[in-house]
Amino acid sequence: MDFFLSRLTTDTPCLLLWSNSSSSQQQVETVTKIREHLQYTELLLLEHTDRLTLVQHTKSSYHTVMIGAVPPHVTDISFDLLAEVTCVLEPSGQLLLQQVVTEKPVSGLMTQEKLLSQLKLAGFIDPVCSVREMEMDEKIRAVESAATIRIEIRDKIDLLHYVQVSITRCKYVLISHNVFALLLLL
Repeated sequence: MDFFLSRLTTDTPCLLLWSNSSSSQQQVETVTKIREHLQYTELLLLEHTDRLTLVQHTKSSYHTVMIGAVPPHVTDISFDLLAEVTCVLEPSGQLLLQQVVTEKPVSGLMTQEKLLSQLKLAGFIDPVCSVREMEMDEKIRAVESAATIRIEIRDKIDLLHYVQVSITRCKYVLISHNVFALLLLL
């Protein structure tokens, strides 16, 4: 949680994304900690990762989007999710992401390289990435929360670790159409 709170501005709108692997108790505890940190509690909106692409959020309406703040930090980070995050972030807004990854490809989890590739494809530039080792109980909770990975990862639990990414949305959008490329300043 310190990773998120230390990078969170207290007076700007933020969006907290959670996934199916999170319990309601974990959501309440996380929201409580973040709201204590914010200057105004109405600046925080909680949304499910699957619903983000369905709900019509105003474009460029959040200064910070947080993914993986709610334990156990196992989220399906798809290109569609990251593309929508790019849309709802204001120019120079920040994405704070904590994700369980593996050193080698394992069904149900992505590698750090795959995560960074997804971020770049979604339009984020130069992600600042740090790796934090997980305690064994955190690894076990992460495996138990993601039913799709239990069987294959059971023997490879030592390969799990957290990746924490702090990244800023660029101030411009590159639009290309056939041979022409247009750079629009926002």
